[in-house]
Amino acid sequence: MSNGFIKEKIKTDEKRRQKSDRNLKIFMCIFLIGYIFFYTSNYTFPKVYKTRELTIAGDSVEFDNLTLTLDTWDYSPNDKMFEIVFDVDNLNVTEKTKWNFTCRSGDNILPTEVHRDIEGNILVIRTKKVPSRFTDISLMIRCNGSSSSIYSQDRVMHKVHKISNRSNKDYRIYASRCRIKGYEYKVEKKDVAAKKTQQKITLAKKKINALKRDMKYQTADEQERTTGKIQDIEAEIINLGKDKENYESEKQEYIERIKAQKKLLKSLREN
Repeated sequence: MSNGFIKEKIKTDEKRRQKSDRNLKIFMCIFLIGYIFFYTSNYTFPKVYKTRELTIAGDSVEFDNLTLTLDTWDYSPNDKMFEIVFDVDNLNVTEKTKWNFTCRSGDNILPTEVHRDIEGNILVIRTKKVPSRFTDISLMIRCNGSSSSIYSQDRVMHKVHKISNRSNKDYRIYASRCRIKGYEYKVEKKDVAAKKTQQKITLAKKKINALKRDMKYQTADEQERTTGKIQDIEAEIINLGKDKENYESEKQEYIERIKAQKKLLKSLREN
Protein backbone atom coordinates (compact mmCIF):
# COMPACT_ATOMS: atom_id res chain seq x y z
CA MET A 1 0.00 0.00 0.00
CA SER A 2 1.59 3.33 -1.08
CA ASN A 3 2.28 6.24 1.27
CA GLY A 4 0.05 8.49 -0.86
CA PHE A 5 -2.93 6.19 -0.41
CA ILE A 6 -2.38 6.03 3.35
CA LYS A 7 -2.13 9.83 3.64
CA GLU A 8 -5.32 10.26 1.58
CA LYS A 9 -7.17 7.75 3.77
CA ILE A 10 -6.03 9.56 6.92
CA LYS A 11 -7.29 12.87 5.50
CA THR A 12 -10.63 11.29 4.58
CA ASP A 13 -11.05 9.77 8.04
CA GLU A 14 -10.15 13.10 9.65
CA LYS A 15 -12.78 14.93 7.59
CA ARG A 16 -15.38 12.34 8.54
CA ARG A 17 -14.49 12.71 12.22
CA GLN A 18 -14.68 16.50 12.04
CA LYS A 19 -18.06 16.30 10.27
CA SER A 20 -19.34 13.83 12.88
CA ASP A 21 -18.14 16.11 15.71
CA ARG A 22 -19.82 19.10 14.06
CA ASN A 23 -23.12 17.22 13.68
CA LEU A 24 -22.94 16.14 17.32
CA LYS A 25 -22.37 19.73 18.45
CA ILE A 26 -25.33 20.92 16.36
CA PHE A 27 -27.52 18.19 17.85
CA MET A 28 -26.46 19.09 21.40
CA CYS A 29 -27.17 22.79 20.78
CA ILE A 30 -30.64 21.99 19.42
CA PHE A 31 -31.29 19.67 22.37
CA LEU A 32 -30.21 22.29 24.93
CA ILE A 33 -32.28 25.02 23.27
CA GLY A 34 -35.32 22.73 23.26
CA TYR A 35 -34.74 21.74 26.88
CA ILE A 36 -34.43 25.36 28.03
CA PHE A 37 -37.48 26.38 25.97
CA PHE A 38 -39.60 23.56 27.42
CA TYR A 39 -38.73 24.23 31.05
CA THR A 40 -39.00 28.02 30.83
CA SER A 41 -42.07 28.24 28.58
CA ASN A 42 -44.24 29.23 31.56
CA TYR A 43 -41.97 32.20 32.11
CA THR A 44 -41.52 33.27 28.48
CA PHE A 45 -45.21 33.06 27.56
CA PRO A 46 -48.16 34.62 29.40
CA LYS A 47 -49.98 32.21 31.68
CA VAL A 48 -53.44 31.11 30.62
CA TYR A 49 -56.12 31.36 33.31
CA LYS A 50 -59.60 29.89 33.41
CA THR A 51 -62.52 32.30 33.51
CA ARG A 52 -64.22 31.62 36.82
CA GLU A 53 -65.36 33.42 39.93
CA LEU A 54 -62.52 33.55 42.42
CA THR A 55 -62.88 33.50 46.19
CA ILE A 56 -60.96 36.30 47.90
CA ALA A 57 -60.57 37.36 51.53
CA GLY A 58 -63.95 38.30 52.97
CA ASP A 59 -65.98 36.01 50.68
CA SER A 60 -68.23 33.41 52.30
CA VAL A 61 -69.41 29.88 51.54
CA GLU A 62 -72.81 28.85 52.90
CA PHE A 63 -73.67 25.43 54.31
CA ASP A 64 -76.64 24.28 56.39
CA ASN A 65 -76.47 26.25 59.66
CA LEU A 66 -72.85 27.13 58.94
CA THR A 67 -70.90 29.82 57.09
CA LEU A 68 -67.22 29.71 56.16
CA THR A 69 -65.57 33.07 55.46
CA LEU A 70 -62.13 33.14 53.84
CA ASP A 71 -59.63 35.18 55.85
CA THR A 72 -56.55 34.48 53.75
CA TRP A 73 -55.15 32.05 51.18
CA ASP A 74 -51.38 32.10 51.69
CA TYR A 75 -48.90 30.54 49.28
CA SER A 76 -45.25 29.88 50.09
CA PRO A 77 -43.21 28.88 47.00
CA ASN A 78 -40.29 28.01 49.30
CA ASP A 79 -42.37 25.60 51.38
CA LYS A 80 -44.44 24.48 48.36
CA MET A 81 -47.46 24.91 50.58
CA PHE A 82 -50.82 26.66 50.91
CA GLU A 83 -52.21 27.79 54.23
CA ILE A 84 -55.90 28.69 54.03
CA VAL A 85 -57.58 30.31 57.03
CA PHE A 86 -61.36 30.40 57.46
CA ASP A 87 -63.61 32.05 59.99
CA VAL A 88 -66.40 29.66 61.02
CA ASP A 89 -69.88 30.87 61.96
CA ASN A 90 -71.67 27.75 63.19
CA LEU A 91 -75.29 28.06 64.33
CA ASN A 92 -75.38 24.42 65.37
CA VAL A 93 -73.45 24.35 68.64
CA THR A 94 -74.43 20.81 69.62
CA GLU A 95 -73.13 18.86 66.62
CA LYS A 96 -69.40 18.54 65.94
CA THR A 97 -68.56 19.54 62.36
CA LYS A 98 -66.87 16.93 60.18
CA TRP A 99 -64.59 18.50 57.58
CA ASN A 100 -63.06 17.10 54.43
CA PHE A 101 -61.04 19.08 51.89
CA THR A 102 -59.85 18.17 48.38
CA CYS A 103 -57.41 20.54 46.67
CA ARG A 104 -56.75 20.18 42.94
CA SER A 105 -54.24 21.69 40.56
CA GLY A 106 -55.46 20.60 37.14
CA ASP A 107 -55.89 16.83 37.36
CA ASN A 108 -53.55 16.51 40.35
CA ILE A 109 -54.95 16.08 43.87
CA LEU A 110 -52.70 17.76 46.44
CA PRO A 111 -52.31 16.49 50.03
CA THR A 112 -54.62 18.63 52.18
CA GLU A 113 -55.50 18.45 55.87
CA VAL A 114 -56.96 20.45 58.75
CA HIS A 115 -53.90 21.89 60.45
CA ARG A 116 -55.75 23.64 63.29
CA ASP A 117 -59.37 23.85 64.44
CA ILE A 118 -59.43 26.65 67.00
CA GLU A 119 -62.49 26.19 69.21
CA GLY A 120 -64.68 25.73 66.15
CA ASN A 121 -64.24 29.41 65.22
CA ILE A 122 -61.03 29.47 63.18
CA LEU A 123 -60.14 26.72 60.73
CA VAL A 124 -56.61 26.44 59.32
CA ILE A 125 -56.09 24.24 56.25
CA ARG A 126 -52.72 23.24 54.82
CA THR A 127 -51.98 21.89 51.37
CA LYS A 128 -48.54 20.43 50.68
CA LYS A 129 -46.51 19.48 47.58
CA VAL A 130 -47.84 22.45 45.62
CA PRO A 131 -46.28 22.40 42.12
CA SER A 132 -43.95 25.28 41.31
CA ARG A 133 -45.81 26.04 38.08
CA PHE A 134 -49.56 26.34 38.53
CA THR A 135 -52.34 28.79 37.68
CA ASP A 136 -55.79 27.64 38.81
CA ILE A 137 -56.57 25.87 42.08
CA SER A 138 -59.87 24.45 43.27
CA LEU A 139 -60.72 23.52 46.85
CA MET A 140 -63.72 21.28 47.45
CA ILE A 141 -65.14 21.59 50.95
CA ARG A 142 -67.28 18.79 52.40
CA CYS A 143 -69.13 19.54 55.60
CA ASN A 144 -71.60 17.20 57.34
CA GLY A 145 -72.81 15.72 54.05
CA SER A 146 -72.87 19.01 52.09
CA SER A 147 -70.20 20.17 49.66
CA SER A 148 -69.11 23.33 47.88
CA SER A 149 -66.04 24.44 45.91
CA ILE A 150 -64.04 27.63 45.92
CA TYR A 151 -61.42 28.71 43.40
CA SER A 152 -58.21 30.71 43.45
CA GLN A 153 -55.27 31.54 41.20
CA ASP A 154 -51.60 32.19 41.85
CA ARG A 155 -51.99 35.85 40.85
CA VAL A 156 -54.50 36.62 43.62
CA MET A 157 -53.04 34.52 46.44
CA HIS A 158 -51.16 36.11 49.33
CA LYS A 159 -47.55 35.11 48.69
CA VAL A 160 -45.42 34.66 51.80
CA HIS A 161 -41.79 33.65 52.29
CA LYS A 162 -42.60 30.93 54.81
CA ILE A 163 -45.67 29.31 56.35
CA SER A 164 -45.32 29.98 60.07
CA ASN A 165 -46.56 27.90 62.98
CA ARG A 166 -48.62 30.30 65.08
CA SER A 167 -50.29 30.04 68.45
CA ASN A 168 -54.09 30.04 68.56
CA LYS A 169 -54.09 33.69 69.62
CA ASP A 170 -51.72 34.65 66.80
CA TYR A 171 -53.90 32.83 64.29
CA ARG A 172 -56.91 34.84 65.48
CA ILE A 173 -54.96 38.09 65.17
CA TYR A 174 -53.61 37.15 61.75
CA ALA A 175 -57.05 36.12 60.50
CA SER A 176 -58.55 39.43 61.63
CA ARG A 177 -55.77 41.47 59.99
CA CYS A 178 -56.18 39.59 56.72
CA ARG A 179 -59.96 40.00 56.84
CA ILE A 180 -59.55 43.76 57.19
CA LYS A 181 -57.31 43.84 54.10
CA GLY A 182 -59.88 41.81 52.19
CA TYR A 183 -62.69 44.19 53.17
CA GLU A 184 -60.55 47.21 52.25
CA TYR A 185 -60.03 45.70 48.81
CA LYS A 186 -63.79 45.24 48.44
CA VAL A 187 -64.44 48.85 49.51
CA GLU A 188 -62.04 50.00 46.81
CA LYS A 189 -63.74 47.84 44.16
CA LYS A 190 -67.23 49.05 45.12
CA ASP A 191 -66.03 52.65 45.11
CA VAL A 192 -64.59 52.25 41.61
CA ALA A 193 -67.80 50.59 40.39
CA ALA A 194 -69.93 53.42 41.85
CA LYS A 195 -67.76 56.08 40.19
CA LYS A 196 -67.88 54.32 36.82
CA THR A 197 -71.67 54.06 37.11
CA GLN A 198 -71.88 57.79 37.89
CA GLN A 199 -69.82 58.50 34.77
CA LYS A 200 -72.33 56.51 32.72
CA ILE A 201 -75.21 58.48 34.28
CA THR A 202 -73.49 61.79 33.48
CA LEU A 203 -72.87 60.71 29.89
CA ALA A 204 -76.48 59.57 29.49
CA LYS A 205 -77.76 62.95 30.74
CA LYS A 206 -75.53 64.73 28.22
CA LYS A 207 -77.04 62.57 25.47
CA ILE A 208 -80.54 63.59 26.58
CA ASN A 209 -79.58 67.29 26.51
CA ALA A 210 -78.12 66.89 23.02
CA LEU A 211 -81.26 65.11 21.77
CA LYS A 212 -83.48 67.84 23.24
CA ARG A 213 -81.45 70.49 21.41
CA ASP A 214 -81.81 68.56 18.15
CA MET A 215 -85.60 68.37 18.58
CA LYS A 216 -85.89 72.12 17.95
CA TYR A 217 -84.97 71.55 14.32
CA GLN A 218 -86.82 68.27 13.69
CA THR A 219 -90.10 67.42 12.05
CA ALA A 220 -92.99 66.06 14.11
CA ASP A 221 -92.15 62.47 13.13
CA GLU A 222 -88.48 62.97 13.98
CA GLN A 223 -89.40 64.53 17.31
CA GLU A 224 -91.55 61.52 18.14
CA ARG A 225 -88.67 59.14 17.47
CA THR A 226 -86.30 61.35 19.47
CA THR A 227 -88.76 61.41 22.38
CA GLY A 228 -88.70 57.59 22.35
CA LYS A 229 -84.88 57.61 22.52
CA ILE A 230 -84.96 60.06 25.42
CA GLN A 231 -87.41 57.86 27.33
CA ASP A 232 -85.17 54.83 26.79
CA ILE A 233 -82.15 56.72 28.11
CA GLU A 234 -84.12 58.00 31.10
CA ALA A 235 -85.08 54.41 31.94
CA GLU A 236 -81.42 53.43 31.66
CA ILE A 237 -80.47 56.28 34.03
CA ILE A 238 -82.96 54.98 36.60
CA ASN A 239 -81.42 51.49 36.43
CA LEU A 240 -77.90 52.92 36.65
CA GLY A 241 -78.97 54.95 39.67
CA LYS A 242 -80.16 51.78 41.40
CA ASP A 243 -76.85 50.08 40.59
CA LYS A 244 -74.95 53.00 42.05
CA GLU A 245 -77.06 52.91 45.22
CA ASN A 246 -76.32 49.18 45.58
CA TYR A 247 -72.58 49.75 45.16
CA GLU A 248 -72.64 52.55 47.73
CA SER A 249 -74.68 50.44 50.15
CA GLU A 250 -72.33 47.46 49.79
CA LYS A 251 -69.33 49.76 50.20
CA GLN A 252 -70.78 51.12 53.44
CA GLU A 253 -71.48 47.59 54.68
CA TYR A 254 -67.83 46.64 54.19
CA ILE A 255 -66.73 49.83 55.95
CA GLU A 256 -68.84 48.79 58.96
CA ARG A 257 -67.30 45.33 58.84
CA ILE A 258 -63.83 46.88 58.87
CA LYS A 259 -64.75 48.88 61.98
CA ALA A 260 -66.01 45.72 63.68
CA GLN A 261 -62.85 43.78 62.77
CA LYS A 262 -60.63 46.58 64.06
CA LYS A 263 -62.44 46.47 67.39
CA LEU A 264 -61.98 42.69 67.48
CA LEU A 265 -58.32 43.03 66.56
CA LYS A 266 -57.75 45.55 69.35
CA SER A 267 -59.44 43.23 71.84
CA LEU A 268 -57.36 40.24 70.71
CA ARG A 269 -54.12 42.17 71.10
CA GLU A 270 -55.01 43.45 74.56
CA ASN A 271 -56.06 40.07 75.99
